[in-house]
Amino acid sequence: MEVEVKNVNVIEELSDESYCFTASLWVDGKKVGEVSNRGQGGQSDFMYDDGYPHKSETHKAIKEYCETLPPMESKYFPEGLEYDPYILIDELVGKEYQSQQDKKLCRGQTAYRIPNYEYESEYEYHTIEGEYTPQIKATLINTYGKGVYILNEHI
Repeated sequence: MEVEVKNVNVIEELSDESYCFTASLWVDGKKVGEVSNRGQGGQSDFMYDDGYPHKSETHKAIKEYCETLPPMESKYFPEGLEYDPYILIDELVGKEYQSQQDKKLCRGQTAYRIPNYEYESEYEYHTIEGEYTPQIKATLINTYGKGVYILNEHI
């Protein structure tokens, strides 16, 4: 089973304890509903095309799929955290939102990380103004070595 979120819209101003978002929910290439979260730390709300979660065959199938997944790594749960539809969707939304942010960061500039540099966050990058080009790549590799991570190559 392939579960995806598309059309993810995160409202940063309303995101407090979790992302405030709306998204389309897709299973195996077919749109099956909508999902949203108010950003106040509660669970996401599912609106399936085939009914509310407690009656939805789609929700039941996603729940069964989650039971086949290995536990999610967690610093709070050494043995990992078991997936359920809510955790799965929150993770997918987080990954999609980060992908959107990475694309924004690379728009019109090159974003990179220097090997052995102490960054404050895993999302912090150095940038060079101007579109990413093979010449910029060569300059970065010549300056920082082959270990330089160029975000533009991963989006």
